Amino acid sequence: MTLISERGEFPTMQALRAAYLKAPDRKQFAIHYDGGEWDKSVIHASDAGACPRQVMYRLTGTPEKPRSPESEWNRTVMFESGYVFHYLTYSALRWAGLLAFHEWPLELPYGVSGSCDAIFQPDYREEDLALYDCKTVLPNALKYSWDMPKVKDCLQLGAYSLDPTIESMPILYGLIEYVDRAGSNTPLECIIDLEEWADRADQRLENMNEWEDMLPASVLPPEMAPRYVGHYSSGYLESISYERAWECGYCDYHLTKKEKRTNPNSGRQKEYGWTQKESTCKPFYLPPHTVATVSGGSLKKVTTGHEEGVERWFASARKHYAVEE
Repeated sequence: MTLISERGEFPTMQALRAAYLKAPDRKQFAIHYDGGEWDKSVIHASDAGACPRQVMYRLTGTPEKPRSPESEWNRTVMFESGYVFHYLTYSALRWAGLLAFHEWPLELPYGVSGSCDAIFQPDYREEDLALYDCKTVLPNALKYSWDMPKVKDCLQLGAYSLDPTIESMPILYGLIEYVDRAGSNTPLECIIDLEEWADRADQRLENMNEWEDMLPASVLPPEMAPRYVGHYSSGYLESISYERAWECGYCDYHLTKKEKRTNPNSGRQKEYGWTQKESTCKPFYLPPHTVATVSGGSLKKVTTGHEEGVERWFASARKHYAVEE
């Protein structure tokens, strides 16, 4: 994606940020971050792609799983540093004369709350706009980026586009940018079709609204469905497993116990985890099950009953990783 402004052309958003930081007049265009607040008592646009059980736990004020002081400090600083990076991007777009709106407050159906990151002009000579969302991630997240843009992030941007004002704008596409917090990896830009994701996001938010009406019922929404996950070695896809969605590992209410075990044959260490008895959320236990192996860029030994799912997943994954001939 090339950004065309009166200050020049920039091949990526990262190139624009770098040019802005080196500009002698950048302070005139700086948009300063003054702290962020996130209301846990309402449904947000970002919940369109979240686990519905986790959302309901949050809305009912269920205590989150205990964390060490170090973990809590890290979470607090990472949350704030993400916002600081967002505002650096807004400032760069403003400096280039491409920024239309930033932190736009949304009016979404079902009383859903939220604000989109930014709306900008990809080309200053035209009226067309793009809806932008920035995701700051850990460095390892960009090493194996075959599954980006993530479905949950596409659903979030689709939810943004349900705002009546945004619907009336000449928006060409949605842009999700994954940025390494440490700055050691090149950011990944993903363009998505907003119309496709808006319909799916609307259905997810409607379902959540129905579940919220049942509160404080003891029956929680359904768990997230298992999915196919790729496993890599030295950057190459080696196997595909069928397991619980990864969100469980990062859930604020799913308390797990982890342990590293050594394979006696290979000597490699692998981390295993299981749900603790004290965990608030106890999803149905589904251990990772290898359903296919990959060799030379081709599928091998696909488990009976998983042929169609593995083929569909593999076709999508091949778009994002290169096979060395």
